[in-house]
Amino acid sequence: MSYQSQLDKQLAKCSHCYLCIRLKCPVCCLDKVPRHCKIYKSPSSLWWHIQQEHGDFNNRKFSKPQVLEVLNKIVVALEWGMIPN
Repeated sequence: MSYQSQLDKQLAKCSHCYLCIRLKCPVCCLDKVPRHCKIYKSPSSLWWHIQQEHGDFNNRKFSKPQVLEVLNKIVVALEWGMIPN
């Protein structure tokens, strides 16, 4: 495991969250028809998909750090009970 991937894992709170919530990849939703996008069952599985399939990206709507920030905020909301499972 490289140093950069270890750093990404430490910064990404969402990579350790296995709470059940249905999420779609925002990059796939832009590239495909949203109905054809896979639904991920936890923030960690979505983050793994983004890391493995998309790598670094910078769309005009959002970038990888912005997606990470949103996923981390979702995890905090799940932990606080603001989003029902």
